[in-house]
Amino acid sequence: MGYDTALQTCTDDDLPLDFRRLIVLSSYIEFTGTRPETGEPASQNHMTILRRIADQAKLLLGGRRSV
Repeated sequence: MGYDTALQTCTDDDLPLDFRRLIVLSSYIEFTGTRPETGEPASQNHMTILRRIADQAKLLLGGRRSV
């Protein structure tokens, strides 16, 4: 199963899309040893996904920083 197909199979999950991307991307790399070839630029880089998740968390927390 390719990356894009795996991501599409998780659409019924209640997790936000970026969380699903990170889980599927990490799993794909772990099992294949390579980065997936995907037409979706948002899914190509762990750090990009993590940065968006952090931005979403900041918004949900009202801009507060944890100590």
